[in-house]
Amino acid sequence: QRISSIVTIPNMSQLVADKGQITVPSSYQSTRATNMQKQWGRSQRGTTAVVVVFNNGDSALTNAQNTQIVKTIQRIKNHEDQYQIRSLTAASDSSTAASQLISKDKSPQLLQLNVHKSSSHSITSIRSQITKLAKTSGVKTYVTGADVLNQDFSDATQAGVQKTEIIAAIFIFLVL
Repeated sequence: QRISSIVTIPNMSQLVADKGQITVPSSYQSTRATNMQKQWGRSQRGTTAVVVVFNNGDSALTNAQNTQIVKTIQRIKNHEDQYQIRSLTAASDSSTAASQLISKDKSPQLLQLNVHKSSSHSITSIRSQITKLAKTSGVKTYVTGADVLNQDFSDATQAGVQKTEIIAAIFIFLVL
């Protein structure tokens, strides 16, 4: 009876992934940004907004770091087709873009990408590819965005469910 209970327990990770509809709450900034993108980004359907953050901690980015960032942005532009990047907005595009993508203290700088997503080009693979592509010498670089955060939230929830499955199986085995 114990073994049949353990053997017949459903795959909770798959259930959560299929039916759980796990999302970041609507009050979070990343969810608000996604909703705004749906309003103004109609031409970007089938894409996900990915933000590359170039950071120097609490200090302003140096001239040398900015030079490295420019090289990285050019490298990303050169590989747009390969990585299915549909559009790119950099601080160097215009003064308006600079005011929105460079902080007042000049410590972080952002690069906005819209990347095609599909079942074969998932958020996980997009994040991995863009993270490698955006790696910049002498600058802390990371990738974020609403879908990236939702994926992190989902992954963390599934990891919790997997731990719960193990505990439940042990508990069933001990109780029965």
